[in-house]
Amino acid sequence: MTNTESDNSREWAAQAYALLKKRQEEQKQELEKQKEQKQELEKQKEQKQELEKQKEQKQELEKQKEQKQESIDIPNKENIAGKSKTITEPELGEFDDNFTWSAMVLAAQGKKINQISIDEIDWLTKLRRGLEETRKGFVTELLDKLGDDPLTPESLDDLETLLIRADVGIDSTDKVISSLRTKLNEEVVGGEAGIKFLKKELKLIIDKPIKNSGSDLLVPQKGKLNVWLLVGVNGVGKTTTLGKLAYLSSKSNYKTLIAAADTFRAAAVEQLKVWGDRSNVDVISNQSKNADPAAVVF
Repeated sequence: MTNTESDNSREWAAQAYALLKKRQEEQKQELEKQKEQKQELEKQKEQKQELEKQKEQKQELEKQKEQKQESIDIPNKENIAGKSKTITEPELGEFDDNFTWSAMVLAAQGKKINQISIDEIDWLTKLRRGLEETRKGFVTELLDKLGDDPLTPESLDDLETLLIRADVGIDSTDKVISSLRTKLNEEVVGGEAGIKFLKKELKLIIDKPIKNSGSDLLVPQKGKLNVWLLVGVNGVGKTTTLGKLAYLSSKSNYKTLIAAADTFRAAAVEQLKVWGDRSNVDVISNQSKNADPAAVVF
């Protein structure tokens, strides 16, 4: 072999080695990449399982909290049966946040100062207290989601999910989120500012039908028949809310009657009768399990 041939062979070998080395590095990188992807998938799987576990624990805690709250808010049947049925007139309480809120509700309905009664203040104050735990839970979750940092498109997605879960409704949620997204495109919006804007938009949506009705929908009118129809998807707390309203109504000296218009649901009538007994309120319902529930209303 000549020197030229030897040099050529050595150069070829060097090129071959370099090529094999490159392939080896590429294979090694590919294996590392696959390993990282596998680890990432396992990590995501573990995170998903952890989130599911936390979700189940949270649902269980909320269920326990609701049961505990129900036992606190609504006296048991024996206690009610043993109490005197003496009618007591509502008294004017302290000048506090509850009074201020109740007065603002009446003022928003067009009431003048000389038209506000203690009965109306008493009713609204009790209603606000009964809904306080629900309000606190919703606001707390809002603060957890938004925090103190400026809002981002991702936080708006979380907020949208939270509103839908709270049964705000698809149309109302879309309207609020769209307004908030527009505001976010124009300026930096912090967490607390976002919640204030959200409350303002939701209040406009809620107040609109009340103002258009021309009547005080949130306060029963004495001397007249007041019909309140509770509507909502399954599991949002219609029956529980009805029980609390019936109890507050009875304690506020209103003559109250519960009509079971959802008799297709399993044990719906039985559950309503329990609430009626606890609140000392009569319940009417069809005796047949297959009866038309709407027939009770009419």
